[in-house]
Amino acid sequence: MKHIITLSIATLLFASGVAGADPSTMETSLKWRHIRPTDTANWQSTDGMELQGRIWNNAALGYAFTLGFEEWKATDEFQDGVDSVGYYSMGVGGHAIAIPLGVSLLFRPAHSDYMQIVGELGVKYVFLNSDITVTSELQDSQGSVIYRDPVKLDNAVVGVV
Repeated sequence: MKHIITLSIATLLFASGVAGADPSTMETSLKWRHIRPTDTANWQSTDGMELQGRIWNNAALGYAFTLGFEEWKATDEFQDGVDSVGYYSMGVGGHAIAIPLGVSLLFRPAHSDYMQIVGELGVKYVFLNSDITVTSELQDSQGSVIYRDPVKLDNAVVGVV
């Protein structure tokens, strides 16, 4: 809760800065991401977008406010077999939604009409909602036991470099 209040105050300060900023020093950046992992990863893919409002104090220094949305899909897997205890099976599936909200300092070493390189240093609070579930079943001569556990992902503060 403390993080949400802090980010809300930072958002209000940012919004008041945007309202009073010179329009020639403001810009917007929209980023789209699609990542496919290697075959050994336990997630299938991620798709996301990030909107960033930038305000430049001068040609080289500025700050930004970022809001994004990402969906991480877990690899739907199912394994089963027999070992010394008995029959077992395991399944993983679902997805997680991440909504990052953050502020950053921006550095632009050289400014050109054709190309811009922008360094960013900041912090984001990521709201997570996960429905990823691990299901397992163990069966021996005494009967069957089924475990169904959601993968717990907590909101987090992350650094941006």
